[in-house]
Amino acid sequence: MHLPTICLVILCSLASGQVLFQAKVTCNIGTYWCGELYILEEDWLFHDQLAHDKFCTSDMYKQLDYTVNPKDFPTMDYEIFYKFNHNCTADGKTYCVQPKESKKVHKWVGHRRVKFLIDASANGKPKTCEWPFFYGGFWG
Repeated sequence: MHLPTICLVILCSLASGQVLFQAKVTCNIGTYWCGELYILEEDWLFHDQLAHDKFCTSDMYKQLDYTVNPKDFPTMDYEIFYKFNHNCTADGKTYCVQPKESKKVHKWVGHRRVKFLIDASANGKPKTCEWPFFYGGFWG
C-alpha cells in the first residue's frame, strides 16, 4: 500500500548528490587582486546558484574547492559552470570570465567532480558578471 511512497522517497534521495567543484585561478600581474566566484548549474530559464564567494590575495595562484549540492530533479546530469569577476588587470578594472561551455556531471554514476582552470590575467569581458543569470547560453 505504501510501496509507491517508499520507492519515491528512495528515488529522491538517490537523485540528489554532492559535486566537488575545483578551480585553479591564475593571476600573473604581480599585485594584490580580488575575485568573486559564482558556481552555477545550467537550467533552461534561470541558472541555479550553487555557491558564491569572494576573496582577495597577492598570490599568483588561488585554489578554490567547494562542495555543492544541485537539486535538479528529474535529470540525469548536472551542467556545472561558473562566472568569475576579477580585477587581475593592469588598470584594476573588473572583468567577467566564464567557460565556453558547462561541464556535465552524471548524477548516478562515477565521480561527481568538475575541474576548471581559470586564467584571470586580463581575460574576460570588461564588465561585472551580474545576477540574475538568465538562460541564453553563457552570454551576459
